[in-house]
Amino acid sequence: MRAQITGASTRLSRKPRIPLLLGAQTAFNLSFYAVVPFIALVLAQKFELSATAVGMVLGIRTFAQQGMFLVGGALADYFGGRRIFLVGITVRVLGFTALALGTAVTSTIPGVALAIFVAGTVFTGLGGALFSPALNLYIAQADQQRAAEGTTAVNGRTTLFAWLNVTGEIGAVLGPLLGYSLIDHGFTLVAVVGAAVFILLWGIFWFLLPDTQQDASGDVSISTAGSTPGGVLAQSSMIFSRILAVVKNRGFTRFAALHSVDLFCYNQLYFALPLIAAAVQDSHKVLAAAFAAISVVVLVGQVPISYLSSKFSVATTLRVGYCISALGLLILGAAQWNTADTAPVFLESIGSPTLIITGALLIGAGHLLVSPQALSHVSIHTPTHAKAAYLGFIATCGGIAVLLGNFVVGSVLDIVADAFPAAQPLVWVAAALVITLAASLQRPLNHRDFDLQ
Repeated sequence: MRAQITGASTRLSRKPRIPLLLGAQTAFNLSFYAVVPFIALVLAQKFELSATAVGMVLGIRTFAQQGMFLVGGALADYFGGRRIFLVGITVRVLGFTALALGTAVTSTIPGVALAIFVAGTVFTGLGGALFSPALNLYIAQADQQRAAEGTTAVNGRTTLFAWLNVTGEIGAVLGPLLGYSLIDHGFTLVAVVGAAVFILLWGIFWFLLPDTQQDASGDVSISTAGSTPGGVLAQSSMIFSRILAVVKNRGFTRFAALHSVDLFCYNQLYFALPLIAAAVQDSHKVLAAAFAAISVVVLVGQVPISYLSSKFSVATTLRVGYCISALGLLILGAAQWNTADTAPVFLESIGSPTLIITGALLIGAGHLLVSPQALSHVSIHTPTHAKAAYLGFIATCGGIAVLLGNFVVGSVLDIVADAFPAAQPLVWVAAALVITLAASLQRPLNHRDFDLQ
């Protein structure tokens, strides 16, 4: 017991190495984007599933990750960031391994292979729901240390959450290149390489990742309380009570619900953008140009944008960011209008590809402005013992908004397409108005929202 506590204290005495934390995000996204973009293709071609079935599987994966961030955050708060970080990596390895196994045995036991593959997609999402909140906890603590030393956005410098976006985008750009370089040899190899990357990361972080405060304080209580069924029930009750405390916090729930429009709007790059670009000549080239432009903006513009936003109040930054994203949706709606016979001459002179790329850039810029500042703002105001849970709840609300929002928008688009196709752009106008309304209602958090916690 003494050795266990001493080891935890030694690890806790080391500050988290910021390059190590940021590098983790690059490596996570490198492996993720090398594998996950091919899941839909494998389900449709190798397992011959319908589009509806493919959408259901992908939706379940999304919910297993985004929807479970609150739970992952609460676990990181209770058991410590280091434990949940390593467990999350392990679960992601299991997920990628199941994906590889499912495709490897398709020809011999197709029914079982499909079940293994679907389980792999779920475990892939659950792994992210564990290590991502834990990583956010480390970033939040490091950001607060920098704030205390006068080297973060609070004092006119860039928040670490902005750098997290930049390093994550590097992985998101390189990941598909890795995947495409391997896919000719089969998806099984792609998934195996993805799992190997996470196994390597597990070893690196086992040795180099220091403890959070929760890790050190939890060593004795977890080892003793978890040794009996009653102890397990007590732990489960405590974790559930922390989750309940987050959800019952009206001020924070209001903030998170209104902020969910940011993730909904950003997700339209993967829902609305391909849908609208499909009606344009050379749609694949237009999409490639749009995503390339967004990647450049993230890599080059995230840090300056975050630095600039730190000069203004949180309320101003959030409202301006939401409105920029809403403007991007309006321009995407204009691009869709431009493909109809009723489009005005001035839109035709601009051209749909230009409108699509401009709209995508504005949505990306709005997200770059809002996301790091919102996470930094939450990490400053939330109590230390529940910081990861509150950060996780932000992602959970965003995931719910994406699922419900895409369902509503998709259903309305289908209905309008049958009855009055020319009115489809109005759907994006309505979505932009909802986002603008959220901007007008949003207010920053204050410590009174957490006085009782």
